[in-house]
Amino acid sequence: MLLFIEEVFYVIISKVFKIIVSTIKPLAFVILNIFCFCNILFAQIINPKLDSLWNKYNTSKHDTTRIKIYIELGDVYKSKNIDSALLYYQKALQLCENSLFAKSSKIDEKVKIFSLKASSTRYIGVVYASKGDNDKSLEFYLKSLNISEQIITLNPIEGKKNMAASYNNIGLVHQNKSDYSQALEFYFKAIKLREEINDKEGLASSYNNMGNIHSQKGDYDNALEYYFKSLKIAEEINNNNGMASSYNNIGIIHDNKGDYDKALEFYTKSFKIRKESGDKNGMANTYNNIGSIFMYKKNYNKALEHYTKALEIYEEVGNKSGMARSYNNIGIIYENKKYFNKALNVYFKSLKIRKDLSAYREIALSYNNIGNLYLKQGNNIEAKNQQLLSLNIAKKIGAKVQMYYAYNSLAKCDSALGNFKEAFEYYKLYSQLHDSVFSEQSNEKVASLNVFYESEKKQLQIEKLEKQKELDNQTMQKQNAESHKQQIIIWFVICTLILVLIFLSVMYKLFIQKKKANKELAHQKKQIEIQNHELLRANEEINTQKDEIEAQRDIVTNQKEHIEEIHKKVTDSINYATRLQSSILPELKILEEYYSECFILFKPKDKVSGDFYWWAVVEKQLVITVADCTGHGVPGAFMSMLGSSLLREIVVKEYMTNPAIILKRLRKEIINSLK
Repeated sequence: MLLFIEEVFYVIISKVFKIIVSTIKPLAFVILNIFCFCNILFAQIINPKLDSLWNKYNTSKHDTTRIKIYIELGDVYKSKNIDSALLYYQKALQLCENSLFAKSSKIDEKVKIFSLKASSTRYIGVVYASKGDNDKSLEFYLKSLNISEQIITLNPIEGKKNMAASYNNIGLVHQNKSDYSQALEFYFKAIKLREEINDKEGLASSYNNMGNIHSQKGDYDNALEYYFKSLKIAEEINNNNGMASSYNNIGIIHDNKGDYDKALEFYTKSFKIRKESGDKNGMANTYNNIGSIFMYKKNYNKALEHYTKALEIYEEVGNKSGMARSYNNIGIIYENKKYFNKALNVYFKSLKIRKDLSAYREIALSYNNIGNLYLKQGNNIEAKNQQLLSLNIAKKIGAKVQMYYAYNSLAKCDSALGNFKEAFEYYKLYSQLHDSVFSEQSNEKVASLNVFYESEKKQLQIEKLEKQKELDNQTMQKQNAESHKQQIIIWFVICTLILVLIFLSVMYKLFIQKKKANKELAHQKKQIEIQNHELLRANEEINTQKDEIEAQRDIVTNQKEHIEEIHKKVTDSINYATRLQSSILPELKILEEYYSECFILFKPKDKVSGDFYWWAVVEKQLVITVADCTGHGVPGAFMSMLGSSLLREIVVKEYMTNPAIILKRLRKEIINSLK
């Protein structure tokens, strides 16, 4: 009830603020500060956790305790009012810098302050990342990394823990900019450090981020492996936020694979955890994902309802990336409902935000959606331009899924423009990527990973039950000792009886088998006698067939000799034709008079062919021809001799040296000769 009142208060104040800002712009900044103060004050009154934190703060005397409280206050506000969260993180950082413990000679006190300073700095970077300011967030992450490196000299484990967190966040910045290679580099650094210090919570986060990279690149199999790794750790350490994030991401993979029921199952698990923890950003993400399920099932009204809920939360917490995603999804709904102008408007809203955030993968997706809409409106040229922009960005960042969508859309654009050859090339590229991203083997792997996860989960439950059972057995062992001895005796008697029964049944079975075998042997003997008689008759038939085969062999031998004789005559004729064709080819010495170094490389396909060369000197000009006539073999040779003869008539006798006139005359003369 208290949370509901707080949300209503926040909505009313937001509406009033928007009206005041639109009418009195000079006072907007002052009013914003008053609004933030009122919101913080009201939240403290109605939120028991905040009240408890402030009570601790007022009674605490140590700087480290007060810094931790400031950080916890920032965590509380992070999902509700991002500006308030930033304020408390900054207070924590300021207190760290002013603390006397930072100058203390005691290593433990120094490590605590430096660790809190690194965390505060990093959390400020997280706030700027949520606001879409990647450059500012990177600045604070690097500062946090520098502080963490100083901690290592004092406490290696604490230093590595903070360094890993900074590496992880730096990787997120590069991921948001679609620089996946840089992101992976920092994620691997984080994983290495977290494995060294056995930081399970950190490993779960890193594996989740690695999965996100592979998912965005369209490598769903590797993405799913990392998500299940993350989920397994989160379940082991009972990390609800980690579990919610993994469930959501696994749902996205099934969503992309078209398994919407499975996706909805994981989205629902994620939403339940996020709602219980009050994670508004996470709830908005899940609203968006569930909306996509309804959209694929063509329940557009239900999808729009979920997308709108997500957008309202993103606007409330100031998550620009989420706002861009919601605008994009709402545009898809408008497009499917044929509200093209509305769809285009929200698509461009989404694109503008994504450009401000330098979110290249999402920019490529926006260009693709805008291009598809232009294509539906018949604006084919602009549609293709948008798709080319999408493809170029997708290629640059190596995003397979975006490349897949762009190739498909470009094929449709070129088809609509009548460029069928280009359309076919784009369609081939689209088909190749389709096999890569949505192959049957890939789907089987996804299914097997699901089965593996379920079996792992069951195994953990079994192990817990076995441990409990072991404890129960230890407590009951003494009481059951005598009973166990009696059971052994009973089982020994039962086993002996069973063995006797088995022995008797085996002996009886052997007797039956022997009797049956004797009958079968008698039957087989009779069959063999019949087969011997048939073999004798078959032998007589074989001898008769042998005589016929020998007669046919003699006929074949005679025919072979006749064919060889014909082949020799044909070969001799071809060899003679080769000599004739070679005789019309010009000598090399004419070329040598003009070129000091020259040679001829002449390799026709057959002995006689349609390939020839020819040259002659006419009025001190060298005319060279290299020709390939239609046809091979004898027809080609005939054409080459005809061409050589006609060239001699045209060039030598008529003193013709102009290539265009020679070719024109040659064509005419060949046509006349073949009439």
